[in-house]
Amino acid sequence: MAGQGAKKRVEDNKRHVQKLRTVALVGLLLYVFGRFGWYKSSVTWLNYIGLVMLASVEYMSYRWIALAAAPKYDAEGKLEDGGMDLFSGGTVSYAHDVLYVCIFLGFVGIFTDWIHLVWLVVALFILYQLWVKILYPYVFSSRPQEAQDGGNAGPMSRKEKRQQERSDAKSGRKVAGKR
Repeated sequence: MAGQGAKKRVEDNKRHVQKLRTVALVGLLLYVFGRFGWYKSSVTWLNYIGLVMLASVEYMSYRWIALAAAPKYDAEGKLEDGGMDLFSGGTVSYAHDVLYVCIFLGFVGIFTDWIHLVWLVVALFILYQLWVKILYPYVFSSRPQEAQDGGNAGPMSRKEKRQQERSDAKSGRKVAGKR
């Protein structure tokens, strides 16, 4: 059974998700009526692709947030978990950022087609995060074999050889002195 904090989080999340849904729908409708109604003379097939892309990314990021905020109930209908705290950061903050970028693109996209190039910045940021957090550590981390060898699979430098010889000599002297 969840406590008062979880019950309060359910209410906060419900209000926040409802506010996001309203803002996202208003932004999308503004784009549709503004671009396809007001500036209909300059609409091309690329605008339709932009609309589909904008709507789908906006929907996916909204659903991500809504699913993270969803409370969990047991078989009897009692609250078990109040859902994720949407204001604590983590991966849901990326979904918020993408949703806000979609709303911005929809509003500015009424006036210019070039704003859709901002998607390239979003894609570059995703690639950067993928490289920094997943690919780079995986590619350049030490392998289990290297960890067993002391983490150095390559040839030893002169300095490392001297240090190794000195440590071997010291350990040999200590052992010889104890006998």
